[in-house]
Amino acid sequence: MHESGPAMQLLNYVLAEAKERGASRVVAIRLNLGAGTGLSPESLDLHFQHVAEGTIAEGARLDTQEVPLVYKCAECGQTTESEDRLVYCPECGQAKLAVQSGEDLQVEAVEFA
Repeated sequence: MHESGPAMQLLNYVLAEAKERGASRVVAIRLNLGAGTGLSPESLDLHFQHVAEGTIAEGARLDTQEVPLVYKCAECGQTTESEDRLVYCPECGQAKLAVQSGEDLQVEAVEFA
């Protein structure tokens, strides 16, 4: 049920946006889903469809773009992309990696009717 919280947050966000714009229906939501969230696009969609039942977002399409984790090494400056969590820099072997991006869920656009 890890996806239930993010699905509800997503629903609340799009419903607030719809209200602000006077929209009567949410058609589609374009998302960037970071690998570091631990969320599955399929499971997020399933949970979103469940929490959206009975709202103007019911049946809205989730278009999800998966985004890798991006790390930068404080020792050598190397930037590395990965779908997995890293501890050591693949370039210099030091454990001085900082996540630059890929740990969040971002709404890129919402299509309303």
